Amino acid sequence: MNYDLTLIQQEAILELLNIGVNESTNILSDILNVEIELSIPQIRIIPSDRLIEELQDLGKEDYSAVNMEFHNSFSGISQVVFSQESANKLVDVFSRQVLDSYEFDEIKAGALVEIGNIILNAILATFSNSLEHEFEFYVPVFFENYKKEFFEQRLKFVDEVVLLGKAIFVIKELKISGDIILFFNIHSFQYFVSIIDQYINKIS
Repeated sequence: MNYDLTLIQQEAILELLNIGVNESTNILSDILNVEIELSIPQIRIIPSDRLIEELQDLGKEDYSAVNMEFHNSFSGISQVVFSQESANKLVDVFSRQVLDSYEFDEIKAGALVEIGNIILNAILATFSNSLEHEFEFYVPVFFENYKKEFFEQRLKFVDEVVLLGKAIFVIKELKISGDIILFFNIHSFQYFVSIIDQYINKIS
């Protein structure tokens, strides 16, 4: 199957993603009371069995992730994935205090779920509103030690297309990066592309 998108399709998807992350930036900035810049400079559309090689460092260190399913006219799974270093920096900013190891572990899951929920909700809401297709968001789930084996196990059972965007966070001169991933099954991906084309025609 051909996963290639036209340049116009890529630009439209990237524009919608960045509208979503900009909205989440405003919310997070208010909550954390710090200036935050967040952008997704590029996206890739890949078959799911190439995901591991695309995430170059996956398997070399542990990752943290927040996972949110969405369903209706098109369905899939959205995720924001952080290296442990980036996740720990985010939690430090979120907590606004020096924590001992026990306290840190205790609040880490809650803090990252809240951050991931804000980012993913804003992105999915932007797609829903702009493409005029409603869908349900499921309760976000947190994964600690999100390792290579998770992807390998998952890809054995699900035939998916992956929309992979690299998100760059800038908080108080700290560069924190994370991957924003959208999984679609093939049928949903084809439908997603068709409504992107409708969106392009509408705004042209």
